[in-house]
Amino acid sequence: MTQVFEGARDLDIRPAVNGRTIQVCRVWCETNTPITAKLNFDAKGLTPTSSIKLRLLDKTGAVVQERNCGNARESGCEIEGRATKRGFYKLEIGLWGAGAGAAELPFVLSVTYQSSRRFD
Repeated sequence: MTQVFEGARDLDIRPAVNGRTIQVCRVWCETNTPITAKLNFDAKGLTPTSSIKLRLLDKTGAVVQERNCGNARESGCEIEGRATKRGFYKLEIGLWGAGAGAAELPFVLSVTYQSSRRFD
């Protein structure tokens, strides 16, 4: 299954905010299945020293996978992880060093995962 989450000032999910990490979503995953997250954003306003961290965490808050991306030369990145146990997995993004034009950065996050048949 693939779900798409959009963050922007006028949506329920807020945009990436300079100097902060925000939780974008939680997805319920089956044991021993892959999780892929693709982040896209407009790099206009980012500088060569800007950084966006995309992070996947398990239900205990342990980092499963993370990647730094998002400078003036990139407009997206991808991470792949694995659900080691059935349950919720969180996706977060953080933004640092953005120029004045990108202090709030709209984004689109596509998450592909396999849910379990049971929710417990």
